[in-house]
Amino acid sequence: MVQEPDDGDFKGRFIDDYQREHGFTIPNRRVIIDQTRVRLIAVASTGSGSKLKQGGQHTPTEPVAISQTYFEDVGFTDVDIYNLPLSPGMIISRPSIVIDSTAGVTIVIEPSCTATVTEDLDLEIHVENRANASADKESEDFVDPVKLSLLGHRFMGIAEQMGRTLQRTAISTNIKERLDFSCALFDQTGGLVANAPHVPVHLGSMQDAVRYQIRKLKDSWLEGEVIMTNHPIAGGSHLPDVTIITPVYESGKPTFFVASRGHEADIGGLTPGSMPPFSVNLDEEGMAVESFKLVENDLFREKELRSMLEEAGSRQVKDVISDIRAQVAANNKGIALMEDLMSSEGAARVQKYMKEIQNTAAVSVQDMLRRISIERGLKPKDSVYAEDFMDNGLRIKLKLTIDRDLGTAEFDFAGTSAEVGDQLLSFLASSTDEGCTIPPALTSRFGICRFTGT
Repeated sequence: MVQEPDDGDFKGRFIDDYQREHGFTIPNRRVIIDQTRVRLIAVASTGSGSKLKQGGQHTPTEPVAISQTYFEDVGFTDVDIYNLPLSPGMIISRPSIVIDSTAGVTIVIEPSCTATVTEDLDLEIHVENRANASADKESEDFVDPVKLSLLGHRFMGIAEQMGRTLQRTAISTNIKERLDFSCALFDQTGGLVANAPHVPVHLGSMQDAVRYQIRKLKDSWLEGEVIMTNHPIAGGSHLPDVTIITPVYESGKPTFFVASRGHEADIGGLTPGSMPPFSVNLDEEGMAVESFKLVENDLFREKELRSMLEEAGSRQVKDVISDIRAQVAANNKGIALMEDLMSSEGAARVQKYMKEIQNTAAVSVQDMLRRISIERGLKPKDSVYAEDFMDNGLRIKLKLTIDRDLGTAEFDFAGTSAEVGDQLLSFLASSTDEGCTIPPALTSRFGICRFTGT
């Protein structure tokens, strides 16, 4: 709903709201008024609101006691203790505790905060933003386990909210009802930091997709530009899984990336749904995009996208375009939430704990490998073997060598059948999908690990 703006320009306000919500605008598009609401606002005749007392002489209320209290930033310090009511216009500029014994309420005024008593005896507290200062004071080597857990869940919560935005704004059955999509956050190198518990096969390969674009585009990837890709060579899976990647810049450099991958209804190819069972080359499966700037100069390049879909033979162009717009909106939601987090915690601290979450995940995987080695009675460096067959008789053979001292594993697929001449092939990004070696509890939270594989 668009409330009436002061200048009466409803369309301008709608376009501004659309830009903020979706991260782009669509020029020369008609705006349809779907519904009109009238809201009446009445102003109460009593009460003047929380007004600060201007001028006049006021006798400050004296503290009833002084006590020692511990604060995280300054340690133990003297605090003044007051009982309500306080004098109008009074300013409290040092750590204090204000007690309202009638209501059973205690108000703590922390260091670097200032409280002012209003004309109506309300207490207005100004809280200084100390996020960057706290981050500067924090030792580079110190990792607060509580903060690590809180930020880890915060990152995951942001990815989940991206997913809810995508589900709510998409229109296809694949995304809205089957929930065939994934959303995730990545650090400035493209390394996976947090993913919501969506489709596991997407999550490891999405990291490869982000890093591929970083390597390919380099400095030509500008702030505000959104990239679309689905090609297997660029970290994609099968072609209907389209990945949308958005960078977030600070001081001219990308600080992190957000991405969403959704299974589009139809991107062309031999059969509806773009998954022909007898295809022998990529073109027969539909539109294949290695790297395409979907949003450029704050404009959604719908004409070019429509042309690519039609050329590939898509049977549901409008639905696909709508779902891709929804993915861009989901990314924009993640960016807004991450910017709020950096505003409260400081960019340096957020980036620090992104790395620590990755380190924690790596240690967890190393511990898991050592536990497997011990439970199976293996030597400090030893191997386990597995073999299975596809329905058509193709062999999958694996030799897994675990080095207990280093906490690493080597995957050797020697003896596996060669590539086949149909669509049942595993791409590199999927073969190194990190979800295959992460403990389930960790996958749902952070979904990242480091291991050696060949």
